[in-house]
Parts: sequence; structure tokens; C-alpha cells
Amino acid sequence: MLKYMPILVLVMVWPLMASTQEFNSDELKRLESKEKEVIVVSQKSINVIQKVNKLDPDQAAEGLAIMLEHGKNNLDKNDQVLVAMLTGGFHLRLGNQNEALEQFKFLLAHERVTKDIEISALISTAIAYHNKKEYLNAIRYINHWLVYNAAQPHHVGFMLANSYLEIGDTENAYRSYLKAKDTYDKYLSGGPDFEENVEILDFYNIIEKLNDKFEGLEPQDVPKSNITIDIPPPGDAFWAIEFNPKYPTAALRRTRTGHAIMKFDLKGNGKIENVEILETSNSLFKRAANSHARKMIFLRYAPTDEEVIARDVIYKLNFVYQGL
Repeated sequence: MLKYMPILVLVMVWPLMASTQEFNSDELKRLESKEKEVIVVSQKSINVIQKVNKLDPDQAAEGLAIMLEHGKNNLDKNDQVLVAMLTGGFHLRLGNQNEALEQFKFLLAHERVTKDIEISALISTAIAYHNKKEYLNAIRYINHWLVYNAAQPHHVGFMLANSYLEIGDTENAYRSYLKAKDTYDKYLSGGPDFEENVEILDFYNIIEKLNDKFEGLEPQDVPKSNITIDIPPPGDAFWAIEFNPKYPTAALRRTRTGHAIMKFDLKGNGKIENVEILETSNSLFKRAANSHARKMIFLRYAPTDEEVIARDVIYKLNFVYQGL
């Protein structure tokens, strides 16, 4: 199955470019057969899997999500990754940012994710956050994507520049813009200017806005930043994949918020070990913090690396009751 992964990664990040192609039919037939054998779901879901080949995204995203939810305990781990990739890609194409983020975070935390898939999930997560106007999170995921990618495609550069600009970091925005503009000019001079859609909302309006702001400016003329975003080292909360911790029901009579401060060692594969709870706002949060720590994961610097890259990391875990 892994031999199909590069194609599927392309489908997720560049869905419009794939609109004239078909997904690999043998792969989808195998998934459909597996679904019939081990996942008792409706005929509707099976029909949706067939429609994926016809790129019917409205129903494909819904059906693939159903398949993934019903198949978590039955699909093998490689198939879970495949279905999550397709589901997230379709949701991103449809503009369902929250649903797309759910799938991409599932991928980033998955033990079988390969480096190529992780790279694709990182940039897709950044796009979804940018579309939601959560610019700090977009910066966060783009910068981790850049850990793997020395080259910076123009669409990523413009998205990064716009994210910095929106939060008031004009100096980082200017630097990112210059890199993106240089790459974009080379891209345009290297071939025909076809309009690509990378699922970044208002992409060309963003380029126009950045041009109006920065084109022709010398570094000394760039307005001073209201805020400067410094990228922290591994182990900082900046790199944690957010999963809301389960709120302890025993605490509901007393409070709707709480926190725990923990210490741990971080490995290159994003997993933590040697967890110690240093402090809680209430003793009722200690067990919940320990339970959450067992499934905590950070963005990876090396997916298979068991080496500790940060020791005695101090991390604050916030508990907020979300309601029923």
C-alpha cells in the first residue's frame, strides 16, 4: 500500500490539481472489500467509497469519515492512515476546516505515519488554521513543516507572511514575503502561469495585499513590529499537538477550570516519558493529568527517533469544562 502514498499525499494537499485524475481503483476496492468483511456499516458508506473515484467530495468526505470512525478497531493501521488522509483532504477542499483539522491531527499522532504523510498533514493543518484566521497556529505548523523542508514554495511563504502580518509581526512578515516573492517570480518565469488552488482562502487577494504592503520597500523602511514571534526549541508547548484533556467529573461541583503543571522528557518521535506531576490547582486534576499524559504527543522531529531531545520539560496543562 505504501507505494501509493506519494499520490495520495498530492491529492490531499493539491486536490484541485488531482481533479482530472482518479484515485487508484484497486486500492479503493480493497478498502471497500475490507469494509464489507470487518466493519458492519450502511450501504451508503460503501457507495460513498465508490464515489471517491469520481471525486464527489460532498459525499466522499462524509462517507470516509464514517468508515474511519467505524473502522478504528478493525482497519489495520496503514488503512486508518489512508482513510484519514482522504477524509481530511476532502474536508479541506470543501472548506470544512474543523473537520479537516480533526483528521490531520489524527494523522500527526498516528504511530504508522510516514515522513511524507506527516509533511503533508503539517502543511494541510497550517492551511486549515490559516483559513480559520488562527494565525499563530498557522505559523506554528508552517515552522514545523520547515524543519523538514529547506525549500519554501511560494504559497507557503505567502501564507506565512500573511500570518505574521495579521498578528502584527511586520518584520518577520517582510522577510517571509521577500522569500516567497523571489520563489514566485522564478516559478512564473519557469513556465505557464496557470491558476493553482492550494485551498488557501483568498490566496491571490493575499498576494495582492502583501505586494501593496511590502513591494519596493527597503529593510530600513519596514514598520516596526507590534509583536515578534520567536520560534521556541523542542519541548515547548508551541509544538504540542492539542487534544483537550478530559475534564474530571468529580471537579464539576467546585470549578469549571483547572490546571496541572508537569515535567517530562521528550523524544524525537514526539512521545514523552518520565512524567511527573509537579502541581495541580486541585488534587482532583492529578489523576486526569496522568491519564492525559499517556496520550500526549508533540510534533515530531524524527518519526522513528527514540532519542531524548529535551529533558525536564515543564508543561502547563489547562483543563476547561466544555459542557455536555
